[in-house]
Formats: sequence, C-alpha cells, structure tokens
Amino acid sequence: MDCYRHPGTASTATCVSCARPACEECREDVAGHAMCKPCVAEASARLSAAPSSAPNDAAMAIVTPVISSPAEVSTAEGSTESPVGSSQKLQTEDGSAPGFARRTVRGMVWGIIYGQWWTLWSTLSLFMWGGGSFDARIVAYVLNRGVVNAEFGFLAGTIIGATGASLSLGTNIGIGTGILLALLRMVQAGNPLMLVNLFFYYFTGRYVGAGITWRVHQPVK
Repeated sequence: MDCYRHPGTASTATCVSCARPACEECREDVAGHAMCKPCVAEASARLSAAPSSAPNDAAMAIVTPVISSPAEVSTAEGSTESPVGSSQKLQTEDGSAPGFARRTVRGMVWGIIYGQWWTLWSTLSLFMWGGGSFDARIVAYVLNRGVVNAEFGFLAGTIIGATGASLSLGTNIGIGTGILLALLRMVQAGNPLMLVNLFFYYFTGRYVGAGITWRVHQPVK
C-alpha cells in the first residue's frame, strides 16, 4: 500500500487518527502509536488550545484511533478483527449484554425446559422397545424422568448462565451433563449394555447446551 501523501512510496504504518497509510518520511510515533505528520500537527494545535484544567482529554485526542464500528477494528494491513467473547458482541444497537443475575436465571429456566428433550427420548424409547401402552404406569414413568431431566438441565443451565459460557463451552457443558445422565441411567438399570445410550446423550447434550447458551446470551432490549 502506498503512502497517501507520496504515491509510489510504500507505506510503513497506518495513522491511528485518520487511518491512512503513511511512509517512513510522513510518520511520527506518538505515545507508541504511529501517526502521520498532518494529524500530529492538528493534534498539537488542539493540545495547545485545550484548557490547562483538562490535559488528559487533550492527550487522549492525540492517540485515539478511528474505528469504523464497535465490532470492527481496522489493522495496518487493511483487514478487520472482531472483539473476542460473546458478551462484547452482544453490546449492539439491538440491546445490551445481560448481567450475571439475568444470565443465571435464564440458564436455570431454559435448562429445565431444554432438559425435557431427554424426557422425550426416554418416552419414545419406551414405546419403541418397551411394548407398553399409555397407561398410569407410563405417566408415572414420564413424570419421574421429567423431574430428573429437569434437574440435570437446571444444573447445566446454571453453570452456563453463571459463567457466561461461550457457545462452544456451553455446548461442551451440555455434552458433559448428558453423559452424566446416561451413566446415571445405566447405574439405575444395573445394565452395562445401556452404555450404548451415550451415543444419543452425546448428541442431545450438544443441542441442550447450545440451546441454553443461545437463550442465556440474548441481548436485553
């Protein structure tokens, strides 16, 4: 990229004030930041005209970079970088990122709701392989599984909400919770062959964890 003041001369830095490329002759380092000489002169003029009671504000004006949007920062090579972390990305015009208390409560509530996907699977498996009919015994079975699955969903949701987990971490928390639930089922049944259910609980755990995380991080309007 050529210097904006000297076409044909390669730039060595990007001015943090005007974001234009500057060559070695045009650049100056101010407080560890590269600036072009016209911007340095303009900032110096502002600094000399600033009231003596606010030197810090004037100094900040020298080194404040020009950023096109909150989610995008221009680099010297012209590429862009996004802020790291889901909470920062939620600070948009659509709303603000939820705080600790709101995230935790959301995680608890949605954890109970998403945990019922495991109850659905248990019920379907009972009909497919149990050969039973929908009578009082099956109702009691579904209610019992629903409570246990709600507890495990509640656990996963509380962890995800309290920690503000990212999508990938929240998904892994859901997987871990699902595997624990599968092991509990196996121990309760006393049948090691039920370990085959780990395959199902792994994939449903992914969905449960990702779903809770998405709900937890919804912006506050």
